[in-house]
Amino acid sequence: MVVRVYKCSQCGHRMRLFGTHCGKCYADKPLRKSGWLLTIVVSAAVLGLLAVVSGG
Repeated sequence: MVVRVYKCSQCGHRMRLFGTHCGKCYADKPLRKSGWLLTIVVSAAVLGLLAVVSGG
């Protein structure tokens, strides 16, 4: 099952969260709509919290 979360700003095609471009018109996806950016931010927050909790 593929999760599609938003529409392409160029053609309106429904795009995947972790895709790099639209599957219909091949327009590049903006970084702010990228699932990778969210993954990096959450990972950094978790690592920071672990460092504070462990006293490091």
